[in-house]
Amino acid sequence: MSVEQLDAQNGAVPEVVDAPTFAKDSWLSGATDLEEADVFVEAVGTHVKVRALSAGQLASIQDRCLSMKGDTAKVDSARMAVLKFATGVIEPTFDENEANVVAHKFGKSFSLVVGVIDELSKASEEDIAKAARRFRPGR
Repeated sequence: MSVEQLDAQNGAVPEVVDAPTFAKDSWLSGATDLEEADVFVEAVGTHVKVRALSAGQLASIQDRCLSMKGDTAKVDSARMAVLKFATGVIEPTFDENEANVVAHKFGKSFSLVVGVIDELSKASEEDIAKAARRFRPGR
């Protein structure tokens, strides 16, 4: 019986016998929560394997695409999409220059792949742009 079932039955909080151990090692060397997906790209007639971007990868991409002019932050959304593609497509791999070629050659197909990476990562360019607009240096 689960803790929730016991609580719902008698309102009492049961004694936890085998509590899980929380350790830094689980974060540093344990499994990841980054999901992967296989995406069929009809225009190319082949699949690509994509992986969600980690928080660190997203932050790095944002830093590389964010420019400040006074108190105004500007996001280079085209470069952001290229970097997401280059980072998130894991099979086959693409460097930034190759991803830029793909971005200039394809429309819907490129957007589809970047959209799947965003969905897996649970962060969209719009979310990042909103956060950048709220950012004020010196606060």
